Amino acid sequence: MSVKDLSNQFKIVTKIFAPALLIALGACSEETVMVDTVIENVTVYSGRGDEPFIATVGVRDGVIAGISTPADASFQAERTIDGTNKFLTPGLWDAHVHLRSAEEGGLGLPAKTFIEAGITSVQDLGGYPERLKKLEEQIASGAVTGPTVHPAYFMLNGKSFAGFQHVVTNEAHVLSAIEELADLGAAQVKIHRALSPDLLPVVTKHAHSAGLTVTGHIPLGMHPLAACEAGMDGVQHIGSFIEALVSVAPEGEDNSAAAIEYMLSHAGQPLYDCLRDRGVRVTPTLISYQNRARKLAGEGEISQEFIDFINSLGAIVRRMYKEGVILLVGTDTSDFNPDLRIPPGTWLLDELEMLEEAGIPAHALIPMATLNAAEAIGVGDKTGTIGQGKAADMLLLSKDPAQSASAFRSIEMVFKAGEIIREKGSEVYVEAEEAE
Repeated sequence: MSVKDLSNQFKIVTKIFAPALLIALGACSEETVMVDTVIENVTVYSGRGDEPFIATVGVRDGVIAGISTPADASFQAERTIDGTNKFLTPGLWDAHVHLRSAEEGGLGLPAKTFIEAGITSVQDLGGYPERLKKLEEQIASGAVTGPTVHPAYFMLNGKSFAGFQHVVTNEAHVLSAIEELADLGAAQVKIHRALSPDLLPVVTKHAHSAGLTVTGHIPLGMHPLAACEAGMDGVQHIGSFIEALVSVAPEGEDNSAAAIEYMLSHAGQPLYDCLRDRGVRVTPTLISYQNRARKLAGEGEISQEFIDFINSLGAIVRRMYKEGVILLVGTDTSDFNPDLRIPPGTWLLDELEMLEEAGIPAHALIPMATLNAAEAIGVGDKTGTIGQGKAADMLLLSKDPAQSASAFRSIEMVFKAGEIIREKGSEVYVEAEEAE
């Protein structure tokens, strides 16, 4: 059956669905698709890691209503944007933040932080549930401009160092905590390093039964390979591998140098095979180690020892990429640090550049910072890519992101649910007060 025949058949579908279906098929039709916004002749990076293509993209009611070749486009829009020589990508995800983990206050979310940096979604990996719920409601209502928050709410740990952590020491504790997280609507379960290694299989079993994934620190006293085999779905911080290896090292070998050597040697191959084959997602947060080094150095220079350590972590990340391990992009931006010298959102741009410096090609960073994060929490069918029916969270760039990670600093527009939240050269920021 030809495309033309398919187009004729679809004309009997209700008017609500017909426009989107016609555009999805790329059909040549005289019917006009009514949309809110059209971006014409733009180079599209879908976020799936495929080749870019030039298209005209229509947005309606907060979602991508259609994608067509420029010659076949038949949109009628309230607003038309010329995308010639520009690049359209999904909005960025910061896969590791803490927005409400401090006892008081919280990380502000004006458009000039996360949204200005092109971050339209974040995964919050530990905070106070009531305050996070309130923040989610404020963002959803428009009272606060910020990224969509996908929270893990409280962490599971063997001992607590913050009020939002739940101490679990037996299976009953684990089951109760996971039931509570499921009732809250948590995006995933976050564990911390003091969790008993014996409880990790228990956590993964009950979390998976509840339809939740498990991410976090590798429990101390547990080899990373054992953690992978126990069912962890994600590992936060590349340094977590080093910490875990140090914690299980024989006497006399309990240092990070030996752990790094293992991660870069043939001996570590079974670990990489497990991470790849089981689809474990790793969020390196290289920028968090650099920021720690800067803080320790104060006004002085970062020590060569710390520089070497960060470079070694980058080499491990590069090996993970080459071995086919799924990588996400996150920063560990937290409201625990009120004296931040860098606006929170820009840390993700720094992280992207550090990952590129570590040896990951710029084009590979696009899915890492978009679809990979969405798929990690099971929402890849709704967001994370440029595709019909997906949330219209998008970036319009003036530079090609496949050529350099720094291109993500060339933002022309940020779209959140189809609305332009940031536009270069104009004041479109929403600076509503955040009620605490």
